[in-house]
Amino acid sequence: MVEDLGELGRLADANLARTWVTMGRAAGGAVGGPRDCPFVASGIEEAFFNGVYATGPVADPDMVILDAIAFMSEQQVPWLLWVREGVDDTLVDSGRRAGLRDAGGPPCMGLTAIPSEPVRLDGFDSELVTGQDRLDVCLDV
Repeated sequence: MVEDLGELGRLADANLARTWVTMGRAAGGAVGGPRDCPFVASGIEEAFFNGVYATGPVADPDMVILDAIAFMSEQQVPWLLWVREGVDDTLVDSGRRAGLRDAGGPPCMGLTAIPSEPVRLDGFDSELVTGQDRLDVCLDV
């Protein structure tokens, strides 16, 4: 089990970014940007489905923001800059200077109740991941 909350946050950031990159590519969307801050344009004209995902501090926040604006403008989609609080405040500041507005936190979502027993899909195995070694494997999937 990961006991360092900072490390858990970094792993969650990486997981979020990799998940959106994978979904974006699988859906035929456009993916770009640096590895530590990928850009994903799904093609859906809702900002939630198009994002720039900071997984840690970037070397040149102003350039990342300018590149992200150019990338998303080329794709003609609205988008969100996803930066967990405290991960890269300079990237957030660069976005604000470039004209990005604060979205007010993660969007609210209405979800159906999560069943107590997970849905089993034919042809797929599932397991509870409790250690760093298994989490790393799941991140690479």
